[in-house]
Amino acid sequence: MSGERGVSESTFRGTKADGSRVEARVVDVFTFRNGKIAVKNAYRKDRPAF
Repeated sequence: MSGERGVSESTFRGTKADGSRVEARVVDVFTFRNGKIAVKNAYRKDRPAF
């Protein structure tokens, strides 16, 4: 966290109903006001199916 902004990074992995696997990188960008989350924006980049 820096000032009123914070960032988290994660990897989402799952299996679809058809059995194929999915993976995506996720970045969340937070804006804080008075110590609480005021805004959360999520950005996702899907990786090719494997």
